Amino acid sequence: MRSKKKDSNFNFSCLRLLVLDSKVTHVPNKPCYWEAAFAQGAFLRKILLVSVMTFVIANPMSVAVKPAKEAHGLVLAQSQNAESFYKQGIAKLQRKDYRGAGADFNEALRLKPNYAEAYYGRGRVRYFLDNDRGAILDFNEAIRLKPNYAEAYYGRALAHRYVKAYKASSDDFLTALRLNPGYAKQPDIWSNFGQLLLDVGENKQALDHFNEALRLQSNHADALYGRAIARYKLNGDLSAFISELEKAARLYREQGNTQSFSETVAEINRARAHLNQQNVRRRYQCRQFDFDYTIETLTEAEASRRRECVRL
Repeated sequence: MRSKKKDSNFNFSCLRLLVLDSKVTHVPNKPCYWEAAFAQGAFLRKILLVSVMTFVIANPMSVAVKPAKEAHGLVLAQSQNAESFYKQGIAKLQRKDYRGAGADFNEALRLKPNYAEAYYGRGRVRYFLDNDRGAILDFNEAIRLKPNYAEAYYGRALAHRYVKAYKASSDDFLTALRLNPGYAKQPDIWSNFGQLLLDVGENKQALDHFNEALRLQSNHADALYGRAIARYKLNGDLSAFISELEKAARLYREQGNTQSFSETVAEINRARAHLNQQNVRRRYQCRQFDFDYTIETLTEAEASRRRECVRL
């Protein structure tokens, strides 16, 4: 004998058949046999449709779980692929394959649009390719996605300097140092900050920054080059300027930095030419000087001139 619950479900299914086809009738208090429905082919399709609909209505989550899992799997796969492209980009960036690195960072961002590190990587690529304004846009986006991103602030500081946004560059340098105290132990940031200070005429502060960089790394060629310029701007000593530039040039050559070596040698040649012009003028002035005066009869300024002439 069927239970009450089973009878209710059974009769309810039969009633749905009655709605779908007027030829099917339901006799109250009599069993509704599935064999009668199967006897007619049209009813089989209706029974299957009604059964599926009943299952979906009763179990909506069973239908939704699979697509949700598939969507989650797709997002996870895209994220993993984005990470793979990002790592490839970093490797190419280190090999100075800037075009290849840029393509990898672009693909990483296509797969994962909110990828702060990929924006930073592409910003570095653009900076090295002299697209400073494009680099700033990427660093901006990296900072928007990751507000305490010290590396992005440092990168943007460098790019801001080359577009002559000096105040913005200085602010970014200071923010990078605040967010990452470890930067204070890196000579590069002191040297680059010193270059910015030279640009705005803060020669004494620039000299302090270059000295700090050289304290951290005595063979830092850029810092040595910058210090030579800062000292020359402060005291005008061309001979000392040339001597320090020559040290920087030797370091550039030893480190394989051919471009900076060539630029420094050109600067040395210009400084020597200027020094020679100064010496020619001094020698001419010395020839006009009256050597009949004894050193005791000369004023301090004249005595200084005579000692200079003797050295020449």
